[in-house]
Amino acid sequence: MAARSFRILLRNITNLTLRRTDLKLDHGEFSNGGGFVPPETIAPLSRGEWQSESDGGGTGTEGSVVYTSDRGDLRIHWDNPFIGSNVLEIEPPNGFDFSNTDISGNDASVTVTFSPLI
Repeated sequence: MAARSFRILLRNITNLTLRRTDLKLDHGEFSNGGGFVPPETIAPLSRGEWQSESDGGGTGTEGSVVYTSDRGDLRIHWDNPFIGSNVLEIEPPNGFDFSNTDISGNDASVTVTFSPLI
């Protein structure tokens, strides 16, 4: 089992199709032998899920993904370092918002909800 992992469930509760345009994994590897990557497309009113994990002793995992839509980019950056606090940074396009659950722990699992501003 990896020393650190970060699992993200992205709920798209908009009428936008999200298309992955950038993916970067700075530290670690995607789980399941690289098969648990952010999906290329997340349809309106659906969800996508992925997980990265550390790949060595005394290491963490860090990455980022960009999804583009007709209304702009959604940027997500995650970091679960071996030492220090977990980080989740989300930048939605104008007119949209997000909420997320707790990101703490060695094996962080978070739900991010992407929605229009009310």
